[in-house]
Amino acid sequence: MKKIQVLYPDPQMEQLRQVAKELDRPISEIIREATAEWMKRWAPVGTGEVYEEPPVFSGGRIKTKAEHLRSASHGRE
Repeated sequence: MKKIQVLYPDPQMEQLRQVAKELDRPISEIIREATAEWMKRWAPVGTGEVYEEPPVFSGGRIKTKAEHLRSASHGRE
C-alpha cells in the first residue's frame, strides 16, 4: 500500500468522522471503499471510456387513469 495526503474541507472531514464513528471503521477504509466504487465507473485508464450508469428518476405511481392522462397533463382535469 502507498500513502498519500489528501486535504478535505472541514465540513466534509467532520462528516467522514461521523460516518466512521457510526460504522466503527477507520476513515481510511471508508475512503478506499468509496474510491473503489468510483473507479468502477471508468474503463481501463487511457481508453477514454466511461462505464457510468445514467441517473434514474422515479416519479412514483401514476394516480390518473390512462384514458385521462392527456387532459390531466394539460390541466383540463
